[in-house]
Amino acid sequence: MARAILPAVGLALALLPSCTIPESSPFSPEQVGPSGLLRLVGSVPADGATDVPRGSAVVLTFDGFPDPATLTPFGALAVRSGVNSFDFTAEVDLVSRSVLVQPRTPLAAGTGYAFGITTALRGLDGSPAQPTLVRLSRTLGTV
Repeated sequence: MARAILPAVGLALALLPSCTIPESSPFSPEQVGPSGLLRLVGSVPADGATDVPRGSAVVLTFDGFPDPATLTPFGALAVRSGVNSFDFTAEVDLVSRSVLVQPRTPLAAGTGYAFGITTALRGLDGSPAQPTLVRLSRTLGTV
């Protein structure tokens, strides 16, 4: 997975809203949160997935470009099970408009987890994320 941080591209898009971007560009205007919110458009595993291996990462894909500078554990993103929060690493992939979330320790077998996104996560255009939960209802006993 190619990883890149392109703050200059986001800044150019934010400062030059009237500029023309070729339709073949990977940074077409419809990919920059047209609704005013950075929205989750998919996840792997999918919301509601069962039998997820305990060591699995979760990939969250958005309709705009997530700003790596706003990606903070326990702020913009959280991994929870009941009242417990779990530490994780997170990486932004601007090419696929996604965030890879990897818990630092394998999740407990047979337990449900929620990966929460808050408005503290912003797009490169400054738009806040729409608060969303991705739920995994049961994790498998193997890593």
